[in-house]
Amino acid sequence: MTKDLPNHTTNLRFSAWHVRSPCSMNNILKFRFLAAAMSVSVGCYAMFAHWPDPGMFFCLVLFATMSRSDYKRPMPRREVLVFVVGVLVLGIVLGLSKWIFPNSWTAELQKVTEHPAFVLPLWLVFLWILHQVYRQQKQELKA
Repeated sequence: MTKDLPNHTTNLRFSAWHVRSPCSMNNILKFRFLAAAMSVSVGCYAMFAHWPDPGMFFCLVLFATMSRSDYKRPMPRREVLVFVVGVLVLGIVLGLSKWIFPNSWTAELQKVTEHPAFVLPLWLVFLWILHQVYRQQKQELKA
């Protein structure tokens, strides 16, 4: 009796998720752009609203703008070197800033970065950069 029932698991290979038509790739590209734009918008709002760590929203933008092929390709040695040196320099600068700069200076810097005159242009610049990345990826998709 069970032999007469069709096996639906074999047809899962041909589901819509695996079809990579230009239309579906364009929709994925739009979704990634919207996710990145929302992440930047929430990050800028977090800066404006004095949330404790708005930087985490800006980190999400990197993952939203990368394609699957970028995730899977191995990093060239030069990029690994630049990444490691950048992280080390950032760590050294942040570590030294705790001892070199007084707390009043960092409080003033925080006031400046939370001011609307800083946050609004930063938000617009980020959105413009995201739009340029979106246009470039869309051109690569059509090519």
